[in-house]
Amino acid sequence: MSIEEKNIKVMLDLFSAVERFDVEGQLALYQPDVEFHWPTSLYVKNHFSWDDTWIPLQPTWADRKMNPRVVGASRDQVVILWHQRGVAPSGERFDGEVLGLYRLREGKLARAQMFYFDTTAVASFLAKAISPELERQMRAVLGQVNSQPIGTQNTIAKAYGELMMVPPGKRSDLLNSGKFKNTLSSEERDLLEKILALSAHQADQNATQEPAAKPL
Repeated sequence: MSIEEKNIKVMLDLFSAVERFDVEGQLALYQPDVEFHWPTSLYVKNHFSWDDTWIPLQPTWADRKMNPRVVGASRDQVVILWHQRGVAPSGERFDGEVLGLYRLREGKLARAQMFYFDTTAVASFLAKAISPELERQMRAVLGQVNSQPIGTQNTIAKAYGELMMVPPGKRSDLLNSGKFKNTLSSEERDLLEKILALSAHQADQNATQEPAAKPL
């Protein structure tokens, strides 16, 4: 496998880890001094990490999918075109393309710079989607999660990734099933329930947006 091919594999593995909320998987592919650069105009509403900002706006697995497509690669850089998706409490959807320039060093990501095709549309969507009340809830819940040890954060993230794979209406049952009861502490389950509650309204809204069956 060439260096270019190895770099591509690292980046696609990283995208997969992000989609699955695999915190440890992401950290394993980062250099300790990794840098992330987002358009300045998109930080107006973003008081959290970029991933955290989108958690309540991606209530389904389909909303989380990034569909990365490699545009080009060299011995130290990979260019990938991917999608940023989300749904607001109003039911308004966002699906925008992003071009990412990723610099690798010794087989790990050292620098990422994202170029949104329409930063105005992203900023407008976030401004409307994240209400003061939702922002308050996000700050409270995600603050609790981010204050946990990295191992606990990863356990919560992995469980959340599994819950995202099933329909919203079945997530509570799965969380309270024997599998999760045997592997999660009561505190971890409580935090997961709070995170799920952040996107519950969007999931309900999605259901109401489905077209009604036509009468025969």
